[in-house]
Parts: sequence; C-alpha cells; structure tokens
Amino acid sequence: GKVSVSFKSRTDDKSFNITQRASDWSSDSLLNNQLASKTNKQAWQEQGKTVYIYDGANATWVDGGVWYQIEGNANLTTDQLLRIVNSF
Repeated sequence: GKVSVSFKSRTDDKSFNITQRASDWSSDSLLNNQLASKTNKQAWQEQGKTVYIYDGANATWVDGGVWYQIEGNANLTTDQLLRIVNSF
C-alpha cells in the first residue's frame, strides 16, 4: 500500500498530492529507477536526505524505508517543496 494526501486551493484549480509508500530503495536507486526520464532534475541535501526536484515543481526522496513524492500543478517553489520535505 501507499498513503496519499491531496491539497487543493480554494481560489483556483491548483493542487498537489503527497504520497508515501514502503520502499527499500536508496537515493541512487530512486534516481536510476524513477527519475531517468524526468527533466530539470536537481538534487538537494536536506537534513540528511537527498531530495530530487524535477519537472519544475515536483519532489521525491526516500527516508527510513519510505519513498515520498510531491506532485501536482501547484507550481510550488523549491523553498516550499523543501519546507514540506523538512516537515517529515
């Protein structure tokens, strides 16, 4: 299984989802298996986690056996994405 939480703006059609699922991947295997075809990939180090920001406003990372993804059309900034990451 997986757990997914959706957030939607009250004023426009912007939204994003945060999904988490069990995974035995490392940051390197996440990069090689899931992000090979993604554009504009950037890696950030945050509180011991490697966070990949891709396609402009999406993020993914693994931590403690859990794979996290933030995806949507909310056009979140890098700072906003990293703040969300740091809340986990």
